[in-house]
Amino acid sequence: MKEQKSMISSTLLLTAVNLLSQLMGFGCRIGISRLAGAEVMGVYMLILPAYGVLRAAAISGPAVAVASAAGQLSGGHGPGKPEAVLYAALKLFAGGWLLLSVPIVLLGDAISVRLLGDARTMLGLTATLPCLLLSGVEALHKQYFYAMGEIRTPAVIELGEQLIQALGALALLALFPQAVEEEQAALIILGSLGGELYSAVALHRAQRRLTGRQLPLNAGRLPGLNRRLLTIAVPISLASVLGSVLSAANAVVIPNRLVHAGLSVEGATEEYGVLFGMTMPLLMMPTCFVGALCTLLLPNLSRRSVQEGAADCRRQILHILKLVSAILLPILLCLNLWGGPLCAVLFQDQRAGDGIGLLSLVVLLNCWDAILGTSLNGLGGQRESSAVGILCGAVQLFLTILLTGRWGIQGCINSLLIAAGLETLLRWQLMHRLCSKACEKTAKRGLKPFPW
Repeated sequence: MKEQKSMISSTLLLTAVNLLSQLMGFGCRIGISRLAGAEVMGVYMLILPAYGVLRAAAISGPAVAVASAAGQLSGGHGPGKPEAVLYAALKLFAGGWLLLSVPIVLLGDAISVRLLGDARTMLGLTATLPCLLLSGVEALHKQYFYAMGEIRTPAVIELGEQLIQALGALALLALFPQAVEEEQAALIILGSLGGELYSAVALHRAQRRLTGRQLPLNAGRLPGLNRRLLTIAVPISLASVLGSVLSAANAVVIPNRLVHAGLSVEGATEEYGVLFGMTMPLLMMPTCFVGALCTLLLPNLSRRSVQEGAADCRRQILHILKLVSAILLPILLCLNLWGGPLCAVLFQDQRAGDGIGLLSLVVLLNCWDAILGTSLNGLGGQRESSAVGILCGAVQLFLTILLTGRWGIQGCINSLLIAAGLETLLRWQLMHRLCSKACEKTAKRGLKPFPW
């Protein structure tokens, strides 16, 4: 009971931090648009998807590995071992960052022109590399703190980071008003570098205070540790990269298929903007706590799998699914009743809110899927969960091409619903099977310590 109350309070804290961070980011974008204009904002927005792919490739896998492995070690072994996981994961991330940096530096012109479609993105794309390095150090340290049950320290540092990033970007734009578009887009990214540096240094110092010592020099030599981290990180990173690519392809395909369905180019762009820029953001607002809950659930399940076993983990997963449903179902029901008129008032567009009933189901299924995917990562089912994510991303792209071209925006909504339902169902079956097998092994052999 005490652990459940702690998890609830930690989730509320992270949810509040996420909301404040979003508000600061929104204010920063307003300032950027006024200081630099829409054209610079457009160049900057072209760089962000590429940076997202780089983050997915370099950071997502090692971050999950730290949360899972450090959580298991903190639950089953003495002090010191979770720091070994952090140290080994930092080395793994550094190697991945170097591999990604080489093509960006050598082929920056070609990537900017041929892939991003604008040569002015080259300088900003190169500027993302130091941000990526510091962001990775920050992300791995955060996951370590979450695995150790320390939430307030990274939460406070996160707010400081967001504030420094916003002020840094705005200050550089104000200091160099005569810079051309390419330089201004790079200045926005370099302005955020101060926040990343502050967060990485502050988290490292906080980790030193928490453990009272530096990371052990021989941490990466613990038997099986590097292999275990690679086993977790590689499928997660591959799935994240492929998922980002499929998501980007899906975003490009939808307007084209709407044109094929009979809309003009301008009409297709408007329909796309109404669906993903107006209706979906309103429905996603009540789900802001789910991301925070997943952040804490991963190390918590990893720790409990060592201490209590799979049966206890399954009970906790079912409890969290019921809790999420109890919170979201009444809110989504209210949005079904009044969300259409509310969208029309907020966005001054009568089409906002169309299809909100089916989209509410999509949002609920995505929240369930997020909980189940996190649970699989915490219980050692990273490969299976990654395979499901890639499969359902491909299914959604196929259905978008097929249904949107035939039925327009309603076909697009149907493709979202079918893909979300399939992904949730497959992950539920995987979670049930994984827990059942673990319970059988536990009944036969008893609980074993983590094999390091």
